[in-house]
Amino acid sequence: MKIDEVHLDARLSGIVEAGDPRCRPCLRRLTAFGATLLALLGSVVVESASADDWSMIDGGFAIPPAEFRLSQYSGHDGASLPVQQMAEAGIGGVKLFMQRSGYLQSEQAWANASNNIAAVKAAGLQLWLADDNGYPSGMAGGLVVESDPAHEARCLIEVRLDGRGRNDFSLVLPSGAEKFVFAYLYPLVGGQPDLTRPRVATVQDGLVTGTGRSGDWTLRAYALQINNQGTQA
Repeated sequence: MKIDEVHLDARLSGIVEAGDPRCRPCLRRLTAFGATLLALLGSVVVESASADDWSMIDGGFAIPPAEFRLSQYSGHDGASLPVQQMAEAGIGGVKLFMQRSGYLQSEQAWANASNNIAAVKAAGLQLWLADDNGYPSGMAGGLVVESDPAHEARCLIEVRLDGRGRNDFSLVLPSGAEKFVFAYLYPLVGGQPDLTRPRVATVQDGLVTGTGRSGDWTLRAYALQINNQGTQA
């Protein structure tokens, strides 16, 4: 069955006027888009649709189910939400967050969350509950690290030592770093390390030791350090 521009425009216009008033602006834009698309393509060819099919399609456009409506990314900070008013405004889903202050430890916040969940379900809206406090996700307001410091974000820092000749050297762990992980000794060629000729240096938790090599050389040691400055993590 071919549906020309006039046919589709008339059907969508009827849906707009008969449907939920809250959805009319969006549906009008959809009607305009459909007309423009058909003007470009000429016509749309679809398989024959029964009266029941069209009734279902018309109903879906006129009063969209919750899953096709807007979802409210709520900044309510754990307070009770006016769920009924949100549903009446055409909202189809709600994203809930716990109170930041006293995160996951406030009895009132837990009570509000329980009431919000019940109200959202009763209104027939979709629901997302985010166990999250702070960006990036996963920090839980510091509770994760508080429960186990091993989960704190860490990074590798580079510590350098330049020298010349076969002299003994030692490199002490910088303040704030936890331990050395590995270290390599490279010859310098034209002032740059020759990465094709590494020599492994002896690494202890707080010290790197070894003997230099002929000519100019550079030691590149890498230490583990908590990464809580100048970073979002």
